[in-house]
Amino acid sequence: MQSEALTYLFFILFFCKDVTLFHFLSKVLFLRGHLIGKLALATFNVLIMANTGAYINSMSKLCSLILFMYLIEVVIFFEGPRLTKSVFSLMVPLYGIINIILVAAVLSLWGEAGLAGTFTDEHVLLYVRIGSCVLTILCTSVFISSNLHHYCLLLKNKHHKLIIFFALEIALMAHLFISALMFNSYNDYSLGLITLSSTGADLCIFLISLFMLVGFEMMEDKKNKSNPTLMDLMYKSLVTDKSEYMVEVDCNSGLIVNYMLRGESQEIFVGTSYEKVGRALLDEKMHIEDKAIYYASTNLSHMLRNLSEGISSWEYEYRLISEDGEFIWYRDFIMVSGDENGSNALIVTNNIQSEKSLTYCATIDDLTGIFNRRSTQESIDRYLATHHSGYLIILDIDNFKLVNDNLGHGVGDMVLKEVSQKLTGLCRPDDIVGRLGGDEFIMFLKTTAQLNIIDKARQLCNEIEHTYSRDGIYVTISASVGICGASAQLNNFTKLYEEADKMLYVSKEKGKNTFTIAAATLATA
Repeated sequence: MQSEALTYLFFILFFCKDVTLFHFLSKVLFLRGHLIGKLALATFNVLIMANTGAYINSMSKLCSLILFMYLIEVVIFFEGPRLTKSVFSLMVPLYGIINIILVAAVLSLWGEAGLAGTFTDEHVLLYVRIGSCVLTILCTSVFISSNLHHYCLLLKNKHHKLIIFFALEIALMAHLFISALMFNSYNDYSLGLITLSSTGADLCIFLISLFMLVGFEMMEDKKNKSNPTLMDLMYKSLVTDKSEYMVEVDCNSGLIVNYMLRGESQEIFVGTSYEKVGRALLDEKMHIEDKAIYYASTNLSHMLRNLSEGISSWEYEYRLISEDGEFIWYRDFIMVSGDENGSNALIVTNNIQSEKSLTYCATIDDLTGIFNRRSTQESIDRYLATHHSGYLIILDIDNFKLVNDNLGHGVGDMVLKEVSQKLTGLCRPDDIVGRLGGDEFIMFLKTTAQLNIIDKARQLCNEIEHTYSRDGIYVTISASVGICGASAQLNNFTKLYEEADKMLYVSKEKGKNTFTIAAATLATA
């Protein structure tokens, strides 16, 4: 009865111990499934222990089981840089084996069975396992509460330190297996004392080495906090600005140094490949039209090239698809800095959908979806400030009043929408199309090269002409068009509009459904 109770107690403590260990590991490496992953792995390990108990009849076999069990699980289920995974996949079983041997050695000295008796006496073995679980839980909890994992994260990018520590782990593991062999056949009290002393020394070496590595990072981190750099100050400034994401990247190693989501640190991304995270975003969520500019602005070679050319900051905009299938606008601000020790980039992402929505409402005609009068004029003036070419085309819809009076305003609205769609279809992507008000529309064709304006005007009139009907009433619309070309003299919207408007009224006087081009424009066409 006592043996059964101790067995259940061991399984419960072993489960708690593994959850605690995996919780610590998940703060340094990324675990698939997070909480569910921790619970599933801990449960799986309990089942392994429950089904292998009959076969574990020596300390060396128990140590081998622990080593390979955790080693395989960390490699398969955790994600992170290869060297970091190697160090931490060995750290967990190493620490567990040290605790088991320490507890077993203490009990062998306390009791009368000696080292070998640890595995011949079922109760003693359970006490060893329970004691090692309790010890591991307590120590790991101290590690977590002391924020040790934060400084372990900083070690991710210190490859030379990790290599030294990994080599030390291998040496300690080899020595522990030698100590484990002493449990197989010896009952001598002095050997128990030697085992306890040597394993205690192993534990001291392990902890001192770990805390020396972490200690240097703690001192450096404290120094950085007491002497904030420009990038540190930007962090604080940008956090208060409520950015969506903030990512700091080591441009030389390509690894993420810091990752924050809405002001909260996301440590699972620290130490992972920046380009891998960026590619996932590019492939899965980004609007196809924005992929080129995003990649060109964010790849590491571009950042280093800009830094070498004295360009320390830039920004760009792009769209990401949301969970409900809508594309949301974001703006990234990138700042790069570097010295003889290396180069870092800070990428700050802000959601600008509300800004875009306000801009859209201020520039777009509600009914037709094309530019309104103000944004049309501003866009044309902006272009003419640096170019003295292009054609301004004004058109009125003939018989539009008859449509409203005889077919209703609903049909009238449909006419306006269809006309705007036809005008957009006649233009190139960089041309300007707008509604000035009522049934008056405007087009500005930016490039005059290889463009026959007479053919374009004829195509426009043919495209607009259409007959609408309702309840047996038919009304045919068409377009009266006025055209004027930009020049050194006609170099702003107002001047061009005045000339094109005169041509529009000439077309109306001709009987509608026609176009008139300014004489000066025809002479140079």
